[in-house]
Amino acid sequence: MVVWDLNTKDIKIVVSLKEHGGIHSLIYSYYYQIFVTCGYSTYINVYEINPKFHDVTLIGKLSGHTSMLTSI
Repeated sequence: MVVWDLNTKDIKIVVSLKEHGGIHSLIYSYYYQIFVTCGYSTYINVYEINPKFHDVTLIGKLSGHTSMLTSI
């Protein structure tokens, strides 16, 4: 996945997110420097972004749903 700055046309982040079965929905927060994703699983993943090194770290999983998630 690539995050672009559309004002400067520069690539900001290039990351590979590995989720079982793929990602249905993704939200990016510039202010908090996180990605929040959901997919075929019953939990939501929260990734912290390190813009200096252009990588992400899984920092949490939100669970409690009983079926797969299709949108955040």
